Amino acid sequence: IDLAFELQPDIITLDNILPDMIGTDILKVYQQEGLKSKVIMISAVGQESVVNDGLSLGAKAYIIKPFTSEQL
Repeated sequence: IDLAFELQPDIITLDNILPDMIGTDILKVYQQEGLKSKVIMISAVGQESVVNDGLSLGAKAYIIKPFTSEQL
């Protein structure tokens, strides 16, 4: 999270299952703190409610693994 704010990248790819946090919780922090980077979630978790949460929290796209090059 700190690195995203320090570097301000144009695009961040974010998994939803991480060792210390859930990706949607990270999106909440980005949203609350006003990070301008675009976030694309890429995860094996493809439940509709999880996808909708990610998109409602500001992710520009949610790609479910495994994915094809066309989807990417």
